[in-house]
Amino acid sequence: MKHSNENDNQDESKDKSFFPNIYSKFTLFIILIAFLGGFLTQIGYDEFHPEKECSDDDLMIESIGKTMVIISSCFVALNVLIFLGYLFVKPKKSLPAFILLLFHVGGLSVVIFLFGEAIFSNIACGITIIR
Repeated sequence: MKHSNENDNQDESKDKSFFPNIYSKFTLFIILIAFLGGFLTQIGYDEFHPEKECSDDDLMIESIGKTMVIISSCFVALNVLIFLGYLFVKPKKSLPAFILLLFHVGGLSVVIFLFGEAIFSNIACGITIIR
């Protein structure tokens, strides 16, 4: 009989750790998408770096990379919501969600630091300054 209770406890512990395990893998996957997107953007930007102007269209690889970085940035909001959910429902278990949130924001910060020039290369195109 004791053996059956121990198996039930092990099953419960597996069920409890399932969501944080998937959540951490998903967050790491989204950070990887940001790094890959930044890298692709940099590759596309380096094609025209010395003579790139606003009239030049982005290469397809550059557009895909920027989209990947934007998608990863949007998932920061999901991480914030998950952290707040843990904070209000299970405050003592919210530390892993907070660490993953910080890891995600830190990863995006590194991507912007490394590939920022390529990501934001066309940000001011089409803006006219009126004096």
